[in-house]
Amino acid sequence: MENGAVSGAAPIVLFCAYFLTADKITMEALDYIDKLPSIMWCSSMILRLTNDLGTSSEELARGDTLKAVQCYMNDTGASEAESRKYVDNIVHETWKILNKDLLGNLRRWTWHPSNLDQDLLKSLLVEPFTLNH
Repeated sequence: MENGAVSGAAPIVLFCAYFLTADKITMEALDYIDKLPSIMWCSSMILRLTNDLGTSSEELARGDTLKAVQCYMNDTGASEAESRKYVDNIVHETWKILNKDLLGNLRRWTWHPSNLDQDLLKSLLVEPFTLNH
């Protein structure tokens, strides 16, 4: 599984996206990225495992490398249906981790109480407004 997170193209695409959008690249940012942050690891795993679930038996018959489903079948003796369910569960659990990491601090930065909030709400709901034709 660890190999799957870093062997695909997802980390490279995410690194490039960061470098293309960052105003200033700092050593601190490079050190953070070097440790493969959770957002990159989770994104890579989701992409890799979802792709593995989409691999057809025809691709495997042509000699394509074994995917997560087949590896789980070989390791545990599980059926293909059980293996697909297992890998799908990993994808769902990885989504939960990603969402928790990304949305964990959402409450802290989305709302700050102030009189401005009350004024805006009052102007929206109570005060009349005119429409220009």
